Amino acid sequence: MRSGHIYILLSLLSYSSLGILHKVAEVKKCRALPISLLMCVWCLVSLVVIGFLAGRNLSAPAGVIGLALPVGVCAGVAILALQSALSLGDISTSWLAVNLSAGIPTVLSIVLYKEPITWLKVLALLAMALSMILLWKDAQVSRDTARPGREASSE
Repeated sequence: MRSGHIYILLSLLSYSSLGILHKVAEVKKCRALPISLLMCVWCLVSLVVIGFLAGRNLSAPAGVIGLALPVGVCAGVAILALQSALSLGDISTSWLAVNLSAGIPTVLSIVLYKEPITWLKVLALLAMALSMILLWKDAQVSRDTARPGREASSE
């Protein structure tokens, strides 16, 4: 196993833990904004400490900083949106929708960077689309069965 695979596994574990901890925070009625701000602060502290321990220079070119600012804003909005979605529904639905959003950069990567399209990528993208349709249908059934006096519709 190469170091890249280890980083991917660590990312998967960390990202999964993040979703679980967000749901724990929502169940305990914690506010989303302070949690997001503290998460960003701890990420910054961790990166600075790891950078110093590794003996790395923490300076960045202006182009990187210019790109990091809008990307950071998008990440912040995404975290706040996830926390809001978790308060409205099940963690399984909210988190699956977040993970399925990986299909957007996949398609953009194929289009913009001319990545080769394999049958596995096509199958994965089709599975994502099917998952989104099934989530939508599940939400309809859940909404209809949650209303007293109404039966699930077959729309």
